[in-house]
Amino acid sequence: MTLNQFLHSVNTFNEFDCQYFTESHFAHSFSKLSQTGIIDLSLFHLNIQSLNSKHRLLYQLTVLLDFDFDVIMLTEIWTISVTFYSNILEGYDFYYHLPTSKRAGGVGIFVKNDLRCIELYDYHIPQTDNQHFEDLWLEILKYNKKFIIGGIYRHPNQN
Repeated sequence: MTLNQFLHSVNTFNEFDCQYFTESHFAHSFSKLSQTGIIDLSLFHLNIQSLNSKHRLLYQLTVLLDFDFDVIMLTEIWTISVTFYSNILEGYDFYYHLPTSKRAGGVGIFVKNDLRCIELYDYHIPQTDNQHFEDLWLEILKYNKKFIIGGIYRHPNQN
């Protein structure tokens, strides 16, 4: 990448209009968008810091946002009772990748069950003994368009 290309990408990034919304403002501003067909794929990401302890809050948030997301990605889901919580969001299938040596960490992705979804095992990032992260990659087909999404959780103090 040349210096000009890098500076152009930085300027493009700075042009994004990132804003914070309350739940009610988000619901008022965006609830009708999911029904218009304008959005190809809607995705929401949240570092939940334990699905076990915050599954009720997640459900409440989805109700308050009043938006029918295609994909809800969660990081730091932890390993406790994950299979039990795979049914907390009606109309979604749950995919996850848990840490093998720690309780904390992990990635979980809820995908609307009317979308075709395939887990892409070949996309998993190889790890060395001193790296701690989890990644999950999915191919989603919606309106004959293919989307590849990935979730990565990097444990604290890791490269």
